[in-house]
Amino acid sequence: MMIIVVSDIHLGYNKCNKDLFEEFIDSKLTKLDKPDHLVLLGDLFDFWRKNCVEVAVEYEKDGSASNLVPTNKEGTITKKLYDLQKQTQVHYIIGNHDYSILYFSQRLHSQRLCCFPFPVLRDLHLSMQGSGKKFYFIHGYEFEVLANFGFINIEEYEDICQHLCDVRDTTIGKLESGIWEALHPRFAGKISENHHDVVKSILKRPEDRMKELHSFGKISKDAIMPLLKPRNKIEELAMSPVARSIFIGGQPDEAIIFGHTHSPFITENKMVINSGSWVTDNDFHDTYVEIDNDGNANLRHYTL
Repeated sequence: MMIIVVSDIHLGYNKCNKDLFEEFIDSKLTKLDKPDHLVLLGDLFDFWRKNCVEVAVEYEKDGSASNLVPTNKEGTITKKLYDLQKQTQVHYIIGNHDYSILYFSQRLHSQRLCCFPFPVLRDLHLSMQGSGKKFYFIHGYEFEVLANFGFINIEEYEDICQHLCDVRDTTIGKLESGIWEALHPRFAGKISENHHDVVKSILKRPEDRMKELHSFGKISKDAIMPLLKPRNKIEELAMSPVARSIFIGGQPDEAIIFGHTHSPFITENKMVINSGSWVTDNDFHDTYVEIDNDGNANLRHYTL
């Protein structure tokens, strides 16, 4: 049994390293077998940046009645990931940029229209039989809300995410704080002058918001080396087992794997791992987590 974890591909964003990610699918993910697991740990799509249909549509007719051709690279990747479920176990954990996937999944199930292509979850628990090692998977936007956005709760933030995913405007990523009142007037009473910068931060372009989280400086290949101490409030909460289990979920004896910050790292005891991203905004990207049959977890960097 093997577990592969990838997050923050951001299909639909022009700085998504989609060509390399497709190579990763073909060379690495196609080797997964029935007992193995592929965990798509959120923000596979970037619906904040681009119309969700434009991102996810895979094929269109090429003029004949039966022939279909790929319309874009994002669609080709989506189809390949969909096909992987025939040979392995695929899990889809929603992120803040693809939060509406949860809505579409629940809608189809509740109306019994059809089964969604993947199991769609907020979080996931997996155990390695024989090793006794347990893992808890979550996208990680919850950490940012708790650490940095003290005037709203996680559910309110998720409501914002749903709205940002639903707006069918490809320029949504350029909008800043002025959209807050338009989308969420019921939150206006919670906002004081001191919160203005935080409100702006939520609605900044994601790569700019991530740079704010990376107050420790550039991310280098040293991210593969063990991280000995937290560098910000998000990592501090993630590396506090009991506090994390109270506010985020999971058990203190579970290793937690999350994404969201686009900042890959692994702690020395391998109990906290950030899977990184596949966008070229960061100095270090194209990372994933690999867990072998003995429950040994490692952060990997994929290159050709």
